[in-house]
Amino acid sequence: MRILFLTSAHSSIDDRILYHQALSLANGHQVCIYSTFSGKTENIEGVEVVYDNTQFLNRKSKIRAFTAFCESIVPDVVICSEPLPILGAYRYKRNNSASSLRILYDVTEFYPSKKNLQGISGFKKVLKTIAFVWLNKKAAAKADGFIFGEYFKALFYKSHFKRKPYLELPYYQDLSYYPIGKSLPNIFTIGYSGKFSEEKGIMRFAEVLHLFSQRYDIKNWQVKMIGWFESEAIEKEFMKRTQGLPVEIVDNLPFKKFCQTLSEFSVFLDLRDTDPENNLCVPIKLFSYASAGRPIIYSALQAIESTYPQKSFITSKRIDDLRGVVEQLSLYIENQGELEKACKAASEFAEGHQWDTIKADFIRFVTNE
Repeated sequence: MRILFLTSAHSSIDDRILYHQALSLANGHQVCIYSTFSGKTENIEGVEVVYDNTQFLNRKSKIRAFTAFCESIVPDVVICSEPLPILGAYRYKRNNSASSLRILYDVTEFYPSKKNLQGISGFKKVLKTIAFVWLNKKAAAKADGFIFGEYFKALFYKSHFKRKPYLELPYYQDLSYYPIGKSLPNIFTIGYSGKFSEEKGIMRFAEVLHLFSQRYDIKNWQVKMIGWFESEAIEKEFMKRTQGLPVEIVDNLPFKKFCQTLSEFSVFLDLRDTDPENNLCVPIKLFSYASAGRPIIYSALQAIESTYPQKSFITSKRIDDLRGVVEQLSLYIENQGELEKACKAASEFAEGHQWDTIKADFIRFVTNE
């Protein structure tokens, strides 16, 4: 079969699309990924990866680009991550009388997301929201089935398209990318990764490090951060607040290198805002950190607490309880046994929630075999 992934908001080398879904399907099928968002163009382990960096003038021109790419590939199945690719794939299906083509909608984001409405307020925001909801519903109606990454993000589609088939496919990780069972680093290492922005909690992280430094000599611990600052202003302010602290910042890493690097940490923090959208999202990094066998301290998100309650390697703290975060770090730095127990619990969770447990169902759903 020829299977095509289309995305307008994910990289052509996105870890879920490429390193889990596409590579799993490539064993026996022709697979291609086409992104208008970011990435690279090359052949990766048998998957044709294409990034189109065209500066599209409007939404219609982008839809036409997705249609044209379908025409060049002549796929049997198209898996789309957003509404615009669905509309492009459906136009191809209609224009070419490709009645056997199946279009699947892989839902991993709310639509519209707050990212779609950034910088808009008031009545204009209301109108924009209505327009996005209409566009998404129109596109979803043209899909032949759904793949859902999370419970809360699936509710809209399950309510409006009850008769369409779907597959629940959480963000479980392929453990072959991770150095399982690797020993803890010699020095207590606090980890943070992703985009460093206020919304993601970077200033709370800085305050936690400041409070932690009041308890423990900086010779006995360190901080490693993997990612990028949202702006120069954020970077400048963070550096000011953490001046004199043992902080090392590493640029964003390729997926496989990122996975291998996670064993160099003792514990991970994620102190993102608990706004209405974040509160209903399960971060994919939860599975990445667990797959590396490391505990996590998270903002108290409803999605985590309702989906994975009472997991001992996950500590949830209110975003105004930074001293509580420091207390948990103190427990780990002072008690090696507690830290090792949390690491073991994380690894056991990852074993039970790994890609191999859902991969076969995914392949069957996509290929109808």
